[in-house]
Amino acid sequence: MKMKLFVVAVAFLLLLSGMLVAVGGEMGDEGEQEIDAPNYELTVNIDGEGTVEVNGEAVEDGWTGDFGAGTEVTLEAIPDGGWTFGEWTGDITGTGEMITIGMDEDKATTAHFKMNETTYFGVELTEHDEDVVEGEEMTINYEITNWGQEQGKQNILFEVDGEQEDVKLDLTLNSEETYNGEFVWTPEEAGEYELEVSSDDETDNATVKILQPANFEVDVIDHDENVTTGDEITIRYEVNNTGEVQGTQNIVFKVDGKRVDANLDLTLDANENYTDEFTWEANETGERNLKVGSDDDETTIVVNVEEDSDSGIPGFTTMLLLLSAVVAVAIYYQKKQWSR
Repeated sequence: MKMKLFVVAVAFLLLLSGMLVAVGGEMGDEGEQEIDAPNYELTVNIDGEGTVEVNGEAVEDGWTGDFGAGTEVTLEAIPDGGWTFGEWTGDITGTGEMITIGMDEDKATTAHFKMNETTYFGVELTEHDEDVVEGEEMTINYEITNWGQEQGKQNILFEVDGEQEDVKLDLTLNSEETYNGEFVWTPEEAGEYELEVSSDDETDNATVKILQPANFEVDVIDHDENVTTGDEITIRYEVNNTGEVQGTQNIVFKVDGKRVDANLDLTLDANENYTDEFTWEANETGERNLKVGSDDDETTIVVNVEEDSDSGIPGFTTMLLLLSAVVAVAIYYQKKQWSR
């Protein structure tokens, strides 16, 4: 009887301890639940002509954004041409163009920009030719505005890869007056170039790619080799435009410097290939120079034309030998008659 009571007591204690562990686990889970951190609102206003960037992203006047408590936020004030940054006012203050703040409450600030009191010649590259080919003129359009409060006079420079190419001398502008001009430049080689237009106060630049002109390379890829008089010779050729733009050229076939045939106005896109053939009848024996060429390139092959042995007509050498034999016989008989 006592043993039964002991077993029941132990079982009850084990059940009770399991219930306590389960309850404690649930309480522990509830205790570990995270409480969401609050969000705070940041408002940015802009006074004057300039831009504000929040964590590297440009924002407009009156912009607002939410940030978690403790988040660090970087503000940068970037003045437009002819303007300078003055200060930050509001919940965030200071005179540095870039500041970093911690969000611990709602905050609002204003970036103040002010116009330069003297002359300031702002520069903008407004347009330039695209897809310019080596050796062709290109036009670079620019705009100069005096953002200062006084009349001024400056030189406007045009440079390519740091080398001066042209200059607009003594440009005079009143306050807020704008001048539109252009520079003309002829690139001599294909490649990438940095174009720059500058005043004493400001610079604007652009990168342009100058393209290689059409270049028609010619190669004879096959031709008849064993040629006799009267044969029709086939010359198979290939043209490859290795330039970066489309082009149109004539492909000319010459024999010993004389034009025999031509493929007129052949148009090829950049890196396009074209294959065709010319034919020519060999009427004379000897070495003949056959040439296939474009405006840019040419290929010459030498073909030896031999006498057709089956034609039944003696060749030049044979005829010469026969003539020599006839002359020798005639001389022999002439001498024989004299000896009598």
